[in-house]
Amino acid sequence: MYSGKYKQELKKHFNEIVELQKSGMQLKIIAEKFNVPSRSIGRLLLENGIYTRTKVSDIDEKDIINDYLSPLPIHKIAEKYKISQSTVSEILKRNNVEIIGSEKFNQKYTLNEHYFDEIDNQEKAYIIGLLMADGCVHKNTISISLQEDDKYILEKINSLLGSNRPIKPINMKKKKITYKNQYKLSIVNKYMANQLRNLGIVNQKSLKLEYPEWVSNNLLPHLIRGYLDGDGSIIKTRNRVSLTGTCMFLYKLKDVLYDTLNIESTIYKYNDITCDLKINNIHNTKIFLDYIYNNSTIHLKRKYEVYISRYVNNSFAA
Repeated sequence: MYSGKYKQELKKHFNEIVELQKSGMQLKIIAEKFNVPSRSIGRLLLENGIYTRTKVSDIDEKDIINDYLSPLPIHKIAEKYKISQSTVSEILKRNNVEIIGSEKFNQKYTLNEHYFDEIDNQEKAYIIGLLMADGCVHKNTISISLQEDDKYILEKINSLLGSNRPIKPINMKKKKITYKNQYKLSIVNKYMANQLRNLGIVNQKSLKLEYPEWVSNNLLPHLIRGYLDGDGSIIKTRNRVSLTGTCMFLYKLKDVLYDTLNIESTIYKYNDITCDLKINNIHNTKIFLDYIYNNSTIHLKRKYEVYISRYVNNSFAA
């Protein structure tokens, strides 16, 4: 039942509303005229036995079919003709037009869905590390957001994946003025999403992320660099690197860094799930950063520049 707040007022205008609806005016426009939700108009009419389904002319139906085959998504068609998505679907079905799923529809965008079948170069390892830290794989959607100054990394990843998906801005300042605006890359592909899950990019990874036992020794520094760019920091004023993640991931990484580089690191626990791994002093920090940046072809410039200025071009670090 529509709200009593509108019911009595709308009943006063019932005859006018019926005439407007019969003339072909959309319920949304009628609702705007009376300053009520469109569902209140629909319920009033239905209660009085008046069918409210949107009517579309034969000419419009042909246009809708042509738009869909162009291709234009159903939700865009609905916006264009100011009708519901279900009405668009009904028209397509009535005219024997196959309605394809969103994933298949999105094939107008290019993608090498087999990109992660074999992790065999530093770019792939870096992207995996970045996704482990700052990405999301939910159902068939892979997404990653970075602050607007880092958009070039998303553009490079998009290119490496053979994708021409749009990289969309996110206005974070609407939430809080001190937040930095972001850009987001989203890819819908069931096969690639499953491959990434097999590599450890799981739902709720902030609670479940484990150390990637599959990564080879030669690609490990690039994966760590990606993770650092997503969820780590190189302190500008102190000789320290910090990584945040699950305790089970970071405790294993601590052991690997000791076995590989003979450097000590420290784990700070926030709780039983989340920890910080910190590498301190100039000796350990420089060894670690030299290790992850050696021959790097992809990295965040702002963090790389801290490394160069503090640990490469500074005499005290020699």
